[in-house]
Amino acid sequence: MTGSFNTPHQSATSSNGGLNGAEANANGSKNHENLTQVHTERFGRAYNQIGTDRTMKTNNDKLSFAGVVSLATEYRPQRPMLEVAFKGLTLSIGKKKLLQCVTGKLSPGRVTAIMGPSGAGKTTFLNAVLGKTSGYKKDGLVLINGLPESMQSYKKIIGFIPQDDIVHGNLTVEENLWFSSSCRLSKGMLRSHKVRVLERVIESLGLREIRNSLVGTVEKRGISGGQRKRVNVGIEMVMEPSLLILDEPTTGLDSASSQLLLRALRHEALEGVNVCAVVHQPSYTLFNMFDDFVLLARGGLIAYHGPVSEVETYFAGLGVKVPDRENPPDYFIDILEGIVKTKIRGNVTPKHLPLLWMLHNGYEVPDDFQKDLENINTIRELYTVRSISREQSLAEQTENTDSVHHNVRLSDNQINHWKEKHLVFLCSMGTIWGG
Repeated sequence: MTGSFNTPHQSATSSNGGLNGAEANANGSKNHENLTQVHTERFGRAYNQIGTDRTMKTNNDKLSFAGVVSLATEYRPQRPMLEVAFKGLTLSIGKKKLLQCVTGKLSPGRVTAIMGPSGAGKTTFLNAVLGKTSGYKKDGLVLINGLPESMQSYKKIIGFIPQDDIVHGNLTVEENLWFSSSCRLSKGMLRSHKVRVLERVIESLGLREIRNSLVGTVEKRGISGGQRKRVNVGIEMVMEPSLLILDEPTTGLDSASSQLLLRALRHEALEGVNVCAVVHQPSYTLFNMFDDFVLLARGGLIAYHGPVSEVETYFAGLGVKVPDRENPPDYFIDILEGIVKTKIRGNVTPKHLPLLWMLHNGYEVPDDFQKDLENINTIRELYTVRSISREQSLAEQTENTDSVHHNVRLSDNQINHWKEKHLVFLCSMGTIWGG
């Protein structure tokens, strides 16, 4: 690296050496010495404030590091909120529909997990969220904060982390993050503010111990794969996005690294960031760290879109109960794929689950699903007829029972009446005989 690209940490730690070298050099410039001193004071103030933030974090365990930094930097501008909503969105290429009738929204301040079997349109869904719909035939609406605007207008506050690495292997972890923040943060932001953004990301992602380590390449060994994945995420986090999209960020990570990454994303969500991630086979603990869950079926159809806390309740209402020691998202995907055979209420097949979701929310059913809708209605009518028949049978039984009781009561009355008449007759005969 050249001397013109020193990271803040390098500038702060090497400031004394830089001054001594300037004094020892007879040809050193006094202006260069003054400039170095100004940089040193600037970074010193920034790192002193970071030290104060860390002290506050230690003294108050209930407050996250992100919350401490936000309190310590009240003059830092709040990130704009970004809500992305879909209404009947369909994307197709030729006659093949990759995404069908998608209705829902991704809300700021929440972390959403997108899951589904292979070929369900997860990547297409991300393209729709990012506004990369050129080349597709598009039907339906994409609304940003309730308005039909273009996502390209917000690209400066949208971060995207692909599956492939986007780091520079010959740079250190801190150099990668600092380079990204220098290029993508506002030119009007003070350098000391950028330093604090950088430090917050390093702290949040747990990269402090490897900040000066080379990322590494194929030829040169560097940091581990899990650490490399976190650096990829940090490169987008330092730009302070309002919408953060991740494509399988936990793939290849162990449980501890995945949970550390999810905690960092949740800290971003606490600041109002809209976080959306495609996740592949998360553990039960990791799955419950998400706020919302989007389950896609084959053909780009939504089988569920709502809070993670309510997904099991919804499927239980359909007669699908997750067995003990089964991971709920994996079990639902196996049902959609037909791997697991289960009885759904009303003898509905797994391919009807997206249609049931539309009916559950009152969404308009497209023409392509009218035949399936007729089948479901027929099943409903059969069950309605059966229920009516059962009700009629119960009514008839009740009526018969009532008639029996009525006849019994009638017979009792007749017997009592006969007894009374017989008693009167005997009394009269006794009077005659006694007379």
